[in-house]
Amino acid sequence: EYELSMPEVYETGLKAVEESNLQLQEENKLLKEINIRALNSIEEAQRKLTRDGETGLYNYDFYKNFITKEISLLVDNPINQLPGLIIMNVDNMESLKSSYGDFEVDDVLKNIVYLLEGLKEDGDTLFRLHGAWFALYRQNTGKKELVLKAERIRNTISTSKKFVEKITVSM
Repeated sequence: EYELSMPEVYETGLKAVEESNLQLQEENKLLKEINIRALNSIEEAQRKLTRDGETGLYNYDFYKNFITKEISLLVDNPINQLPGLIIMNVDNMESLKSSYGDFEVDDVLKNIVYLLEGLKEDGDTLFRLHGAWFALYRQNTGKKELVLKAERIRNTISTSKKFVEKITVSM
């Protein structure tokens, strides 16, 4: 207002604080970027540890831990729990492999997963165990419902036109 200049002490002090503030903002931005990359790496590592690389379903190790925990919960609190487990295997996978090769086998597995995902309901968890073995865990179901679900899966796979030849599964 009176066109008085700021004393030099204030200008250098303010300038140092402003520069320090800018430097801290840049460091904060860099740390946030590093944090995001680290979180993404952790998520990727967790996905690789729990998911099958070929199908994207939960893998066998995850299945073992999951089933062990579910059985523990059942033992601790058996009231009102009716879980079900369907284990399935593709019957003619070896003949497919010898006739068409590994790439077609991979496509068959992916198509089976596609069909299983389409039949999946709330409370269902899908796993790929080994090779052409799969599992479906279902919470709160009865034996009759589970058998109907298994039949629906079996019929959907055997009548599907997504495969190079007819595929059947045993359960």
